[in-house]
Amino acid sequence: MSEFSRTFQQTATDQLARDLLGVTLCYQTPRGRVSGWIVEDEAYLGVNDPASFAYHGHQDRRNLPLYQAGGTIYLYKLYGRYVLDVVTQPVGNPQAILFRALEPAQGRDLMADNRPINGRQLTNGPAKLVEALGIPGAQLTGHAFDQGPLRLDWHHRRHPRQIVTATRRGAQAATPSAFSQQRSYVAGNPYVSTIHVREIDHDRHGWR
Repeated sequence: MSEFSRTFQQTATDQLARDLLGVTLCYQTPRGRVSGWIVEDEAYLGVNDPASFAYHGHQDRRNLPLYQAGGTIYLYKLYGRYVLDVVTQPVGNPQAILFRALEPAQGRDLMADNRPINGRQLTNGPAKLVEALGIPGAQLTGHAFDQGPLRLDWHHRRHPRQIVTATRRGAQAATPSAFSQQRSYVAGNPYVSTIHVREIDHDRHGWR
């Protein structure tokens, strides 16, 4: 098993969600490389999690990638727009992490072409970041993050000064536990989806 696979199959999902903050999400497009530092994500804990697509062991064509090995790409539509998860845990344990927001790193001009929005609105939401990176629909679903054009780069990462855990945003489930403290974000980063202007760290964006 590679170091990459071991990370995604042997680390608890909620811990991994915190560890991913500051890691670079990269996409190699035909026009060049685009990337951003992960600043917000959400953990979904599988069959016992009311907000998971795999709650109670549910399986269908849409969620089959969740049952693949940790490190698998999972792209799917939510409210008509694509969002991006990384699958965690070994085969058959359908847990995942949703990427909620990025701070742009490389290729910001390309991102602005893909999503012509100024400022924080460029990548401060799960569908926004997929659009800004230029990821074309669900065609990479089921592929591994350590192969192909969409990758997670642990070597060119940043380190948060403080990580905040909070309730999920917009979880679709009837029980209060669906909104549990499974959202993690970099305190003070302007690209966090729900940050107030008064909380923004304008100098360092929350990085060490």
